[in-house]
Amino acid sequence: MARTLDLQAFLNAEDVATTIANYWQSWDNLRAPWVAEKKEIQEYLFATSTRNTANATLPWKNRIHIPKLCQIRDNLHANYMATLRPNDNAIVWEGDDTEAETRDKRLTIQNYMGNKLKQSAFWDEVEKLILDYIDYGN
Repeated sequence: MARTLDLQAFLNAEDVATTIANYWQSWDNLRAPWVAEKKEIQEYLFATSTRNTANATLPWKNRIHIPKLCQIRDNLHANYMATLRPNDNAIVWEGDDTEAETRDKRLTIQNYMGNKLKQSAFWDEVEKLILDYIDYGN
């Protein structure tokens, strides 16, 4: 269960800053094992040699390999993105009644939403989320 930090419980601004710094340090220390685990995953994904992975101590002669995990990751990413965003006009307006379904209203809303998605780099963030899902499962 996540705990929140109640800043109003502190009287002095210096105490607030100190408490925030202490919480950040504590939470960052608790997160360190997870970060180390994910770093190992990244090493395996992009490795072209076993010298860069945890398998470096194994007595194999052949140290070079094709990063097959990276190829699988890229294929999954391409398939997910092609499914989520089939074209640039993926947003479609469906109104509740005939007045909301007029051509002008539909095109205005679709163009507005398409513009906002481009301005906010929405699909770039979706790509990051998809890669996180593929790499780490969350």
